[in-house]
Amino acid sequence: MRLRSSALPTRSHLKSIYSTLKKKRNVVGCFIGRRRAKGRACRELAVVCCVSEKPPARDLAADHRIPKRVRWLKTTRRNAVVRTDVQRCGESALSAAVAGPGDLMMPPKSTLGFAIRHPVHGLVITTAGHSFIKDRFGDETFVPPRAVVVTAATGVARACRVLKAVVQREADYALIKVDGDCANLFEDEFVLDGIHWARPEDVDRKLFALTNSGLKETRLRGVDGSVQVGALEMDGLLLTDKVTIAGDSGAALVDENFRLWGLLVGFITSDSRKLSVFYSANWVLALERAEMA
Repeated sequence: MRLRSSALPTRSHLKSIYSTLKKKRNVVGCFIGRRRAKGRACRELAVVCCVSEKPPARDLAADHRIPKRVRWLKTTRRNAVVRTDVQRCGESALSAAVAGPGDLMMPPKSTLGFAIRHPVHGLVITTAGHSFIKDRFGDETFVPPRAVVVTAATGVARACRVLKAVVQREADYALIKVDGDCANLFEDEFVLDGIHWARPEDVDRKLFALTNSGLKETRLRGVDGSVQVGALEMDGLLLTDKVTIAGDSGAALVDENFRLWGLLVGFITSDSRKLSVFYSANWVLALERAEMA
């Protein structure tokens, strides 16, 4: 049996389910995963209940037994139900923070955008190209790579290396090699889920900037923009209500599903209102012949 994603609890539902389950004996966590039978993973998805010990059901009081199915309120009129599976979990520990979207880079101060798999450099992450190339179009390869420090949302800092910077009419990015793990995880939790190419019908859509001071809500006000940003005239831009500050350059713009829409260039003033300006993240992949990590 294969369950569609729409038949599974959402993140908020799962948190509610866990708050109930963790009151039972030995329960230490839960997640959506494959049910296991006789030590092997099945095709069926379930709410997996992690337990520190797995005694026989007969040794547990009735109120400490994990139900075979859990229910949650899917709509105001309908409950949904999914099977559970009990799996024993070993010891856990906090790992080193993962460098990802929204993390801070210094010097110069800017923000990480998204991780890509590069055909030459392997796994790298982006930030603002104009942090390294000032007031002109061009590209520069740093030999030896330029040293910077990236600080993750958890406060863990690590030394990294800038390999390349590019500033063009449609794109403004630098590639960073992280000495450690990097992934498309905002605040080490929320996963970027693909890239969206904005269209005119998307105007007024609610979006979010992934900045080093948190997730910030904004609205899309324009697409396919050609505007003067600083000393440079750029094309194919997305414009939102101003949501960013100095140091956010390179930050990712996403929707409510964490699909990536753009990467921050800067801001402009138009008709007495300030707008944040982003370019499409697809340009990075096209220019570098890379793919999203």
